[in-house]
Amino acid sequence: MLTEGVEEAHQHSALVISLQESNRCRKSIWWRDCKIACDHTKRDFLCCFLGILITFTANGFLLEKVTSHRHIGEFSLTFILCGLNALIAFGIHRFTRETNACTPHLLIFVLGFFAFGSTVTSVIALRYMNFITRILGKSCKAIPIMLIGRSFGKTYKPEKYVSICILCIGVAFFLIGTRNTKAPVSGKQVSESVHCSQAEPHNLLFGMITLVISLGCDGVTGAMEDHLFSAYHVGTLRLMYFVNLWKCLFAAVGVILTGESVRVHESFESFINTYLLLSASGAFGQVFVFITLSRFGALTTSIFGTCRKVVSVMVSVVYFGHILSQKQTAGLLTALVGIGINWFPLKDHFQGYCFQWYSQNDEICVEESVGLLGELEETLIIDDMESSTVGHGL
Repeated sequence: MLTEGVEEAHQHSALVISLQESNRCRKSIWWRDCKIACDHTKRDFLCCFLGILITFTANGFLLEKVTSHRHIGEFSLTFILCGLNALIAFGIHRFTRETNACTPHLLIFVLGFFAFGSTVTSVIALRYMNFITRILGKSCKAIPIMLIGRSFGKTYKPEKYVSICILCIGVAFFLIGTRNTKAPVSGKQVSESVHCSQAEPHNLLFGMITLVISLGCDGVTGAMEDHLFSAYHVGTLRLMYFVNLWKCLFAAVGVILTGESVRVHESFESFINTYLLLSASGAFGQVFVFITLSRFGALTTSIFGTCRKVVSVMVSVVYFGHILSQKQTAGLLTALVGIGINWFPLKDHFQGYCFQWYSQNDEICVEESVGLLGELEETLIIDDMESSTVGHGL
């Protein structure tokens, strides 16, 4: 009996030791997997961030090269860029063998129409306001998207409402102090007609009306993209291809109606290599945007977009020689604070993603992240039109 009791005690002790070793092993493997996951996430995070900034910067320089010798209209440039973007997106789609999900062509047609409308009306608005006013106004795109979201029963956190209120106050201050005064930059002289045209109140009002129309198109575009991704699981590259294709077709109609077809042919022959590089960097920029959206969620994508907006404003002020009044400076800083409020949840979002504690269906900033299909080329076309306005006195 005593021997059997000792053996049972030894067996129990061995079992306890074995369980402890097994638990330590599982904890070690779990920690190693978490560490590897975080390392890969940090690497992907940095690649997406640098990819977006580099592609946007490359596009800006290439557009400057295209527009320094010859003016090209918004329909012509949209037609060329979206056509090449569609070809490149199709090529990347075939190379990566992305899964072909069910494609609702009617919805994509409507999406392409509103994306094209957002781009064109935003470009037209720039004829009556400067670039900084336009980019701050476009930062208010969350307002129509939130209104549409509320009509569908969506709810938003209090921080989002605070962010929107501060942003609108900043934009209002900036518009009150708008003088549209520019200094000559890089030997470029600004015609008096441009300043007179931009300084007239009714022209600024017309520009604001077209900007509001653009924001409305952004709201519809964002809601439709969200629906296509969630309901139909359309691949990002496939969606990029079809939307760019429809935008190209709509732009072609505009080229024909405005008589820009000859200018398109001449410009394409003169700058074919530049256009190819421009389109490639733009297409890859869109890929980085969608990878960030699908990999890290809406919040991180919104933060990257905030960085891009800040960089765009600073480049516009420095390169294009904008002279900001005190009210404009105060409004600009207030607007950037309103946008920057979205930075605060970043740490929680990043840690949640690493350890799988946080859902990727983050709706904190989804209203700022949707509608990105056309935003890359739209922003670059806006930069181009700003440069052309200074250089050609249009």
